[in-house]
Amino acid sequence: MIFQLPSEYGKILAGILVFAAVFTLIKLVGLIGGVFTFRKKLIHKMHELNDDLVDLFASLGLQKKVLIFTNARPQAFCFGIRNPKIYISTGLIQLMKPNELEVILRHEKYHLEHKDTRTLLLATVIESLFPFFPVMSDFIRVYRTDREVAADKAAITTSTNKYALKEVLKKLLLYEPDFHPAYLPAMMNIDTLEARIRSMNVNDITYKKIGLKNLCSSILSLVVLLGLMATPVNAVELHEDGQDVVMLCNGLANCESVCRKQTLQLLQSYQPQYTPATRNFSSVK
Repeated sequence: MIFQLPSEYGKILAGILVFAAVFTLIKLVGLIGGVFTFRKKLIHKMHELNDDLVDLFASLGLQKKVLIFTNARPQAFCFGIRNPKIYISTGLIQLMKPNELEVILRHEKYHLEHKDTRTLLLATVIESLFPFFPVMSDFIRVYRTDREVAADKAAITTSTNKYALKEVLKKLLLYEPDFHPAYLPAMMNIDTLEARIRSMNVNDITYKKIGLKNLCSSILSLVVLLGLMATPVNAVELHEDGQDVVMLCNGLANCESVCRKQTLQLLQSYQPQYTPATRNFSSVK
């Protein structure tokens, strides 16, 4: 049985669907591979805890929830799906005072309690499923920043903690921001750090703005896809001497006529001596 799409609309739709499927598959495979690669690197960098840190973790209710890894850069983030944990680097421990380290842990504890690691991972997967809607990236960016701002507010339980958090952010600004994966709630992230500082000082929420270009592109993609989905499609099936041909046509074409013409051309290409006058076709709509 031979399947053909004589309509240009059909070809465009098929091409879009194939491209979207391949693109989504590649991004999902890359995302899964990135998660396992990142986890493997962390495992090889694990560092032992000292007694002072164990006492601090216990006072915050974070027993067996914090892991330390060797890295000179100050880093703190939550990572994991089934059993997420807080990861802090040796560079962060050396840089921060005890009260500053406490406010960082309170910040990350908020992410753990609200399962932000799973939510952000799901948001990243959803973004991969809609490659033609760039506005999804803007919504996810706003959501990520909202979660970081909320974690900052949760960490500021006293005026002392508020001062400590400001000192933490000032110190982090001295280092080049990290480019963490989108699914990773991180204390020092180039996408959220500046917006969090503005929000803390002047209650600035300009980060919630959606890009006009991405919004227009997404609306255009939606209109095109809806138009293709709304295009009427007819099917004609022809049988000739045990050979079956199925044609899909849009409503703007004479489906049966196009089908017969294309079928004759196919049969002539397969059988050079074929003469249409000696053949009978039966059509079923």
